Order: sequence, then C-alpha cells, then structure tokens
Amino acid sequence: MGDHVHAPGCTNTDPDGDYGGWSDGITLFGPGHTVTNNTVINPSDIGIVFFGGKNTTISNNTIQVTEGNYGAFGGIALHPWIFGDISGLQITGNTITSLGNQVCGGLHTGINLGTHMWGGGCVGNSSPSLFGNPGTCTVDPALAEVTACTGGRCQLWAYSPVGSTVTMKDNVVTGAHINYLIEGLAVLGEFIDENNISIAPQRSDWQAAHDGCNGVTWGPKDKVAHHPALEGYIDLSVHCER
Repeated sequence: MGDHVHAPGCTNTDPDGDYGGWSDGITLFGPGHTVTNNTVINPSDIGIVFFGGKNTTISNNTIQVTEGNYGAFGGIALHPWIFGDISGLQITGNTITSLGNQVCGGLHTGINLGTHMWGGGCVGNSSPSLFGNPGTCTVDPALAEVTACTGGRCQLWAYSPVGSTVTMKDNVVTGAHINYLIEGLAVLGEFIDENNISIAPQRSDWQAAHDGCNGVTWGPKDKVAHHPALEGYIDLSVHCER
C-alpha cells in the first residue's frame, strides 16, 4: 500500500507503518501492451506507470484518490526509464479523480508525460534503448540534439521518431495539483492532443510546489508543458519530484 503523505503533522494512511514505501497500481514496460477497463483506487505513487515501449494502449481506465489523507504522485505516468521509443502510444478515454485532502495528501499530477519531472530525467548509466542528450545534464536540454544514449550519462526524453504518432485523447482529469504535465516529450512525428478535459485542479501536499523548485513555485494548474512548450499549456519548469 505505502503512504504518500508529505506534510509535517499529517496522519499517515498506511496501517502497517510503511511510510514512504510507495506503490503503483499497474506497472508495465515493453512493446504492444493493452491496459484497459481497470479501476485503481488510492495508489500511493502512480495509478498506471509505463516505462516505455512501442505501440502500447492505455485506455478507459479509472484512477481515484478518495477523501481523506490519501495521496499519490500521478494518475497515469509515461516515464521511459527502460525503453525510450514510445511511438504508437495511445492514452485515451481515461478518468482520473482526486478528492484527497489538499494539505495532507492529494494527487500531484493527473497525467504526466516525460521524465524531466524526475531530476531533469538525468541518469548516470544509460543504454542504447534509451533516447536523450548523451553526456550531459542541463536545466534546458536541446530537443534538436535528442538521439540514442551511448551507455554513459544521458538526459532522457520520451522519444517518438519522424513518421510516428503519439496520442493523448478524450481523457478527463479532476482535482490534481497539475491535471496534465508534459516535461521531456520528444515527439518528432505527430502528437495528437485532443479533447483532454481538465476540471478543478486543486492544491496537494506537493512539497516542491509550496517550497520552490529551482526558485519556482506553483499553485493548481490545468495544463503545464515544458520541453517542449505547447499551445494551450502554461510553460513552467517543474523539475522536482517531491
């Protein structure tokens, strides 16, 4: 079960005392998966997390954070730490709702695409199955320089080559601190972003949002995109996970 309550003085929700031992609802990686029609209630980290691979569909799932001191990082997250090529990915028709306490718990992000939230997406040891900026780690990595990693230090992106498609469509997110967050998405083909509804984002106990991340703080937001900036999204750097 784990516990995702950060703020001091808050009552934890995990009865076995495994504070900080977060858990996901569904974790997957690799090509050709279909994750559909599932219900995940009160994950303590991410409802559905995908670590990369081609031609995967995540559709018509329901993720809920219920009332009380229940907290989670994300409803659905694309974090390609294992396979960088996410071409053909479809995230469609999912419903994510948070009723969690806004001081002790709550949902940090509804749908999060890309790795840059997590320390800028920087790893010390990479593999050729990953894509990013080899040999470097900067605050503003260059999208034009994204290529296959070489085995050493690499700043990772979720990568989709020319001629491919990534789709995020017909999702509904209610009550997350940031309902849709995109950071580190290198789609060189077509990114289909249609009819993704954001309802009533609300604050959570996200420490970095309140205390500052590289000097930046943020309140509740409907849609945020950085690396790349996207039309209809606020451009805001959110490079701190806690």
